[in-house]
Amino acid sequence: MRFALAFVSILLLAGFALADVPLLSDMVTLDVNMRPRYEVEGRDFNSDTGMSDYGTMRTMIGINIMANENLKIRVKFKESRYLGTQRSNGAPTAQFEAQEAYFKVMNAFDMPMVIKAGRFEYKLGRNRIFGPGGWNMFGPRTYDGLKLHFDTDYGAWSLMAAKVVDNNAAHVAVSNAVYGFANVAATTDRNLFVLSGKLLDGHFQPLFSAD
Repeated sequence: MRFALAFVSILLLAGFALADVPLLSDMVTLDVNMRPRYEVEGRDFNSDTGMSDYGTMRTMIGINIMANENLKIRVKFKESRYLGTQRSNGAPTAQFEAQEAYFKVMNAFDMPMVIKAGRFEYKLGRNRIFGPGGWNMFGPRTYDGLKLHFDTDYGAWSLMAAKVVDNNAAHVAVSNAVYGFANVAATTDRNLFVLSGKLLDGHFQPLFSAD
């Protein structure tokens, strides 16, 4: 019994992954990731309150289109839900959205450069600074922006520019659009710039960011 419980726990934690399966042809591939999870927690350190338990399911389906050897188009759809039947005539508990939607150009301008634009996951190192969230039910954090990757004789460099907050003019009152007011920061755009490198066979990885 103990072995069965351990096996089921490992299975639920690992989830199910299927990568790069030909869909219509070699130009169109499909990758699927399903992760059911059952959680039991009692983090209040009070033995009189008992435990709480709930289940979640995260499903991701990615479609990759290789238009040619230098152009890739990717869209990944994600659905995250807490397990349970929805109420009659009520909104569903699931959240369905595009986790990724971008195009990627390799060997751009006949140079060792890769251009990626759109919405994409951005991970660096062990994902502690950029790319956290892979463990939760909503998946890794995504960014809307542009990424340039360069390969040089001394290592590789990547430059990423992303929009964190984007306000249009209708959200900004003219009377508040003057520096010096306390609430200006709440109505202005916010951008993120990251320059990362991988040098000396990856032993030296500089990282510079501006938010």
